[in-house]
Amino acid sequence: MLAGLFVAFPQLRRFLDLGDRWAGVMFPPAAFGQEESARQRAALTDTRIAQPALGIAGLAMHELLTSLGVHPDHLGGHSYGELVALAAAGSVDPAELLELSEARGQAILTAAGPDPGTMAAVAATVEQVRAALGDGPVVVANHNSPGQSVISGPAPAVEAALNRLMERGLTAARIPVACAFHSPVVAGATPIFAAELDRRTVGSPRLPVWSNNTAAPYPTEPAAIRATLAAHVAEPVRFVEQVEAMYTAGVRVFVEAGPGRVLTQFVGTILADRPHVAVATDIPGEPALRRLLLALAELAVVGVPVDVAKLFHGRDAHLVSGSAVARRPGWVVNGHLVKTADGRHLAGGLRPTRQVPVTASEPDSNAGDRNGRETAVLEFLRNTRELVAAQREIMLGYLGTPVPGDLPAPALLPAAVQPVQGAAVLATATTADQIPEFDPAGLIEPADLTPETVLATVRSLVSERTGYPVDMLDADLDLEADLSIDSIKRTELIGLLTDRLGLARTGTALDESVMGELARLRTLRGIVDWITNRSGTSPQATTPTQATPPERARRYLVEVAALPPLPGPPDAPLAGRRVAIVGDGIGIALELSVLLERRGASVRLLRPAQSIADDPELAGTDALIYLTALDRGRAAVLPDGFAALRDAVVGGISQLLVVTGSGGRFARAHNPNGVAGIGLPGLVRTIAREFPDRFVRVIDVDPKEEPVLLATHLLAELLTPNAPTSVGYAAGERTTLQLVAAPLDPGGSCAPRFGPDSVVLLTGGARGITARIAIGLARAGVSHLELVGRTPSPVGDEDPVTAAAADRVALRRVLAQAGNRTPAGIETATGQILAEREIRATLAELAGVAASVRYSAVDVRDPAAVAALVNDVYRRHGRLDGIVHGAGVLADRLLVDKTPEGFARVWETKVNGARALVESARVDLGFLVLFGSVSGVFGNRGQVDYSAANDALDTLARIWEPRAPGRVVAVDWGPWAAPDDGTGMVSAELTREYARRGIGLIEPGDGVACLLAELAGGTDPQVVYMCADPAAFEAEQNG
Repeated sequence: MLAGLFVAFPQLRRFLDLGDRWAGVMFPPAAFGQEESARQRAALTDTRIAQPALGIAGLAMHELLTSLGVHPDHLGGHSYGELVALAAAGSVDPAELLELSEARGQAILTAAGPDPGTMAAVAATVEQVRAALGDGPVVVANHNSPGQSVISGPAPAVEAALNRLMERGLTAARIPVACAFHSPVVAGATPIFAAELDRRTVGSPRLPVWSNNTAAPYPTEPAAIRATLAAHVAEPVRFVEQVEAMYTAGVRVFVEAGPGRVLTQFVGTILADRPHVAVATDIPGEPALRRLLLALAELAVVGVPVDVAKLFHGRDAHLVSGSAVARRPGWVVNGHLVKTADGRHLAGGLRPTRQVPVTASEPDSNAGDRNGRETAVLEFLRNTRELVAAQREIMLGYLGTPVPGDLPAPALLPAAVQPVQGAAVLATATTADQIPEFDPAGLIEPADLTPETVLATVRSLVSERTGYPVDMLDADLDLEADLSIDSIKRTELIGLLTDRLGLARTGTALDESVMGELARLRTLRGIVDWITNRSGTSPQATTPTQATPPERARRYLVEVAALPPLPGPPDAPLAGRRVAIVGDGIGIALELSVLLERRGASVRLLRPAQSIADDPELAGTDALIYLTALDRGRAAVLPDGFAALRDAVVGGISQLLVVTGSGGRFARAHNPNGVAGIGLPGLVRTIAREFPDRFVRVIDVDPKEEPVLLATHLLAELLTPNAPTSVGYAAGERTTLQLVAAPLDPGGSCAPRFGPDSVVLLTGGARGITARIAIGLARAGVSHLELVGRTPSPVGDEDPVTAAAADRVALRRVLAQAGNRTPAGIETATGQILAEREIRATLAELAGVAASVRYSAVDVRDPAAVAALVNDVYRRHGRLDGIVHGAGVLADRLLVDKTPEGFARVWETKVNGARALVESARVDLGFLVLFGSVSGVFGNRGQVDYSAANDALDTLARIWEPRAPGRVVAVDWGPWAAPDDGTGMVSAELTREYARRGIGLIEPGDGVACLLAELAGGTDPQVVYMCADPAAFEAEQNG
């Protein structure tokens, strides 16, 4: 009876001390001979001994499970076990439980008299058993499972009943018991036990305790509890009805906390193939400790929080870092599907087949009336519209506008209304009036555009704009990887190229979808082929509309806004729909699976690390519901969870629902929490931008609410196509996020006051925006500046050969002439020289205004290096007044091209760097500023990692702010203009495009003033500064 656990966990022995009168019978000394062993077994079957012994074992197992983090939401028992469940719920004191157990057994034996009766198990339905028993003294005492019941009554009557049952072909057998429990034979025990209960203290249970008698929770009034418990002795055990009622109430994980696994088997038979988990903590014949560990593993797999560290308390165990163990390279061969040891497919290798979603478009009824050339161009525009949407905005940064005629992303549609092409088909309609009218006069016919002519023009233009010699520009070089021509520069080049080749009319701009398709091409040869193949069918040019951006940066707050409540999930049939749910650990996945299956959907529950792309059985999955961030015991889902989410979206799912647990208001609660989901809202916003034809949404909830209620909300959202990308649920209120103008008090101070010995540390502080901030802080009175960056500290002055090159283009030419003959080598050298040049300039300027300035080359992703740096600052200065975390990495790629390693690098620089700084700083830190971006607020094509990381900083600021005595704020910046030295965020071409869209650039002086004013008079944990209205970034704020 759990002997191995009492040995392995000394803290459980207090229960043996509590029941020392019975402990010796539970664990007797070794028997000498069969006769003595039989006497020991007989002693334990005496109900006056057996019931206290079971109570000791049940209490010990409950104590052990809860100490390991396994806390029940509901409690129940079988027969005597119901009394133990009441003790676990706090209704009965543990010491009194054992005395009540003995009194209950004595009352039963007293009531039974000289003929205590007996019991028998019958393998048949309860209806068959009752029909065979008739109206005699034998009754169905236990309805244990659909195919098993236990009968009880006087011994001769039970013997006669067994004969009748076997005559009907039913299997039955007597079971060894002390008396006929739960039958009229022991009815006299009820008043005896009731009198004992009246002398004891009985309180209201802390948790619902389900009764065998009523198949419902116990009442909460002590008198009613006593009456129910006393009547329980003689009334039948309706275990099947009890389990069904608990399942209806939302229970999906059943743990048998005590000796044996009989109840686990009963639950499995009752619930059959419905979603549930039944776990036994003790199996006869299996070592007790091994069985406990396996039970904990089973619970952890389905998402139940388990504190495994408690297993090692008081033991000679040491935590071994996994990073110290070298991973052995290897291969995994699964038939023809070869994968590396980390689970990824080989480049160029075979992969499991995936269903590819198809976009259906409504045919243009007017096309037949136009001439052949017009029709060809219209067809070209229509067919490329959806194809280029995913790339168009990344080429122009934030400049993309919604495609005319875009329809809302589809919800999880019932099978009855799916297009005939299949469940993954997403139907859209584009009508003739949504396509720009074709104007032949708007085209200039390019003459003699041979591949050789176009290639020569392209190479000449690229040479002019980049500085690379023409003979170095091989046609197959990768524009981005080899020539560092990123998405923004590529757009500028394409605009100039179309003018030079006569592909657009003077004073107009090409249709943006076509520019997006051009920008998607990765090599010079690809651009040449595209132009020569389409030189006679250029699409219409459009006249840009000029908007007037604000002159100065405006301050906004991201606030919660109410949304209309949803009426509840519609009763839509979902037959044939395939849904994958990544579990949460609090029961929502199981509840949601039941709701979906009732509507006909096929549901698979996945582990957090399980990828749809790597499991052929999951091919064709329609929707992924990601609940991992709701696990209360889990660290942050990102960056490790990125790969599974990317694979699902790229693999073709049509619906993605990601759920976070930040309280239902996106960490805007009095005590914000939900660290597991940080960054997920930003990631989802970017996925929604890159895949506008998909249903993509992030839902924030309060995990403490009832799982069935949360599952109902999620299903309603899944079936509602028209909604913002970000939705929250808190206390029944449905909300979203919106930007609200919030200028600082004009009467407040414009700059903070710094003491004469003040010290501020800035990461990324010797280059770019943060360098401007460092200079502004020094001019505002900060005495000592500690700058941190990735670039090694420059040694000596710059080589005179390169110093004369004023910009990147000129520097490339100088390096090419000096003998470096590869673009990759030139680009590496150029980046290093320009970085060192900017660091020298920043340090020189700061030397004139600050008492001291020090630059340290530290990777902020390394917590040990950051801690050493901060400790050194305290050692040298004795204080640290503020930190500005401006370090960041830009590595723009569309989701389909983003690798987990690339995502992690961007994420760790922002998020891990912030955490390392906070963990290293002392509690008296005056302020912590985290530099974010509007990319995290709105999402941005090609910046799924940057958006997620900046959104994470916003959430961390809200979590840390209430706990810090100083100011904590995340500042989400819009784009900055170039300072006088030319080191800015955008080119002149892109600056004009921003202005056309109503997006201004923050002047460096204005940005510095905004931050100083924020430190002086702001109190909010997250602010947005940009020279634009929110509508300029997104027509509808989707959070």
